[in-house]
Amino acid sequence: HRGASPWYSSHAWRVAFTADCGFGPLEHRACTNAQHVDVEGLVDRVASISFIATLPDTARSEVLGEVRQIAAEELPGQSHFAIPYVTDVFWSRRTG
Repeated sequence: HRGASPWYSSHAWRVAFTADCGFGPLEHRACTNAQHVDVEGLVDRVASISFIATLPDTARSEVLGEVRQIAAEELPGQSHFAIPYVTDVFWSRRTG
């Protein structure tokens, strides 16, 4: 469902920080955290993704039904679980 939606992992944005761009090298820190949810919290999280939220109602309902089914199959008997996240923070200092 992502289609042509931009995606962070391509790192194409880094080209703006190449030599002679007026900034020093990129620095990076990764911060981990977890969101504790139940199945409906997971469904709400998936529903909030822009390319899922903009699907036609029928398609969105099908995707969210699949999320419920996957959770039931992969997390049997678990009422709550954690969604792990990594937040990448990048910064640079102006050189000139």
